Amino acid sequence: ERRDASWRRYHAASSEPRSASKEPRGTSEPHDMPGDPHREHTGPARVPSAPAPRADERGRRILSFSDFEAAWSVFEERAGDPAQPQLKMGDVPFPVSLPTVSGVELTDSPCVRKEKLRAALLRWHPDKWSVLLQRILGTDRGAVVEQVKAVTRRIIEEKRRFS
Repeated sequence: ERRDASWRRYHAASSEPRSASKEPRGTSEPHDMPGDPHREHTGPARVPSAPAPRADERGRRILSFSDFEAAWSVFEERAGDPAQPQLKMGDVPFPVSLPTVSGVELTDSPCVRKEKLRAALLRWHPDKWSVLLQRILGTDRGAVVEQVKAVTRRIIEEKRRFS
């Protein structure tokens, strides 16, 4: 509520005609001057937008859950093949740019939602990842673990939201 009120005040003030403002044209400073410690931020709080669709190392974009499923199949094949070199962070398809990381949709029946959430929890379960992490390059393991935790948190949040 506070953020909305602040946003309305900010935009109401900025929509005034220039002639009505107290400063002559051209002398006003932008509200967000990077690196100016004396200037106080007066605009609305910035809310990060949804992340842009992430391109993996090979330039593929994960735009839908079916894209993610296809990328996951390739990842599982590579992870299961000991002849392949160690995997990097970019080799792991994370569904974080998608509306849901479990593939659940509002139009799904409760039974389908439950099945999708269960499959997602099994896919991102820490025990499964303890084995997969053996195949990840040592320098990338920490970042992969953090991303897996983030995906797991989103699945738990989706479970609460859709149950």
